[in-house]
Amino acid sequence: MTSSQEVLQRIARRLRQERQIRGLSQAALAERSGVSPRMLALIEKAETNPSIATLAEIAAALGIGFGELVGGEAAAAARAIPPEEFVPMWQSEAGSARLLASGGRAELWDWALAAGARYDASPDPAGTVELIRVLEGTLVLEVDGTALAAPAGHALRLASDRPYAYRAEGGPVRFVKVVSPGGRG
Repeated sequence: MTSSQEVLQRIARRLRQERQIRGLSQAALAERSGVSPRMLALIEKAETNPSIATLAEIAAALGIGFGELVGGEAAAAARAIPPEEFVPMWQSEAGSARLLASGGRAELWDWALAAGARYDASPDPAGTVELIRVLEGTLVLEVDGTALAAPAGHALRLASDRPYAYRAEGGPVRFVKVVSPGGRG
């Protein structure tokens, strides 16, 4: 599996490269993204572990997909991606999130939540949609004051450009999701 330091180094290189290609200073990118100049500097030095939401804001401000910012090599016409290349983006006692593959502006994720765990997400860029398939357990999606429970085998569609949360109800949950970012292009 890819080490977290390798992931941070890859993100640092890619962020610096994409920012420079666009002729943006860190201050200009900070203004576009809403991420502080100090945080951008720390990310470019691989000295901090930014949140998924922070990276999504930076990617949107650069006009690229999240996977393009954090993923590995450029997409080929077809490619098998071995599990050791999956990118761990969040891990705690409550669960984990790994970016499995990305192409264009779409991303494929694998999520696991421990029994009773909850993950509160910040809004994604405007127009972002998630398509979720529950593989194990019952996933509760909380959005706009509503809780939707989806047992294994069910699918969910979420406009994720607003605050939302995932919750594991009754036991551990595993799900995959495809994220299709909206926003700037």
